[in-house]
Amino acid sequence: DEEIDETFDLDSDVDNCGECGTQCTNALGTTSCAMGTCQPVCNNGAAVCDVDPTDGCDLLDTDPVCASPSSTVTVNGDAMTGNVAMVTGTTERFVEVSIVESVGASQNIPLTARIVLTSGTGTDYDLFVHCNAPPANPCDAAAINEVDDSIDVGRDDGPGSRTFDVLVEVRYDPTSPATTCAAWTLTVTGNTGESGGTSRCAN
Repeated sequence: DEEIDETFDLDSDVDNCGECGTQCTNALGTTSCAMGTCQPVCNNGAAVCDVDPTDGCDLLDTDPVCASPSSTVTVNGDAMTGNVAMVTGTTERFVEVSIVESVGASQNIPLTARIVLTSGTGTDYDLFVHCNAPPANPCDAAAINEVDDSIDVGRDDGPGSRTFDVLVEVRYDPTSPATTCAAWTLTVTGNTGESGGTSRCAN
């Protein structure tokens, strides 16, 4: 009939969006085709993270396993050198943080660190710190949580090694659904001089 593909609606057909055979899919929400482009709508806990909207949304609220931190960082809790560590990500994560003694017990300097979480634009992640948790169940201990996502931890100096670890949790906040996949940044700064209070993880 000298007409080509006249039965296809390439502008709004989710099975042939923009061109024949291009299917709009989205396991984490709904999708449609508008003007030849897939238009995914994400469930709470997901967002479009790549440049190809045909495969829908990507999961941000991943519920990682507490006992398996995906990152480990170390800062000096009593010295001014080597005292900043940073971790970035776009999904929930557990990070093990070691605050180490580097100048020796004779200096009588408490081991301190400040842990700060900054969420990317259009996202909202919350900071939790688990202190003194048993290795087999590191998240059984009650976690420290501050509304400004900045937490000070520390340990008084004393005989022997005073190095201690904390488990940091970057948790997706479902009450403020993310609209983007912008990265969060976790910054750990050692030797901040925090001198006490309920936020200290050890004495």
